[in-house]
Amino acid sequence: MKGLETSQTILLGTRCYAQFIVRLNSSFRAGIRVEPQRHGEHRIFTKGTQGMNILISQTLNMKTLIAILFISILILSCSQQSKTSTQPIAGTWKLITGTLTEKGNTVVTDYTKNISFIKIINETHFAFLQHDLTKGKDSAIYVSGGGRYTLTDSTYTEHLEYCSAREWEGNDFKFTIKINGDTLIQQGIEKVESAGVNRINTEKYVRVKN
Repeated sequence: MKGLETSQTILLGTRCYAQFIVRLNSSFRAGIRVEPQRHGEHRIFTKGTQGMNILISQTLNMKTLIAILFISILILSCSQQSKTSTQPIAGTWKLITGTLTEKGNTVVTDYTKNISFIKIINETHFAFLQHDLTKGKDSAIYVSGGGRYTLTDSTYTEHLEYCSAREWEGNDFKFTIKINGDTLIQQGIEKVESAGVNRINTEKYVRVKN
């Protein structure tokens, strides 16, 4: 609800604590105003769409006061971080090597020479793009596809909804992934009966940084 104001009311026994809270709340980019009260107390108001009302009595000792303030700030900080959290697999990944094993034969492809393949993953969808680096002079190669995915622990499942190889569309591919820093290893079975494909695919990616 736009324009909603939430007041955090904190009664502090000393002026230094009022200044302390103002500095901390400024890190959350919240609107702050401090109203001095009698006996050196201060009442602090913040604006936000969410918040909590905290009333601290002067009878609390300093250790308890600091503990309550710390917990309150920690809760606010965690709530903000949860809004910007992403899937660990989210990002742009460049394929380095691909290993296909089918009917006892293994073929390893180096994707750092003459061909380039990237996969882009956000919170809900993935997309991949592959093309040759010779601009089609020798043999033109272009492959693309995408769709939704699910990630449960190390099980990554792609639901391929779009693909330049149309017989691959509508299939699900389940992989086991391992992320180590900026390296992603993805391994699973690719099976497409209409295309006569039934193979183990192991791919190594590195994260593309800005």
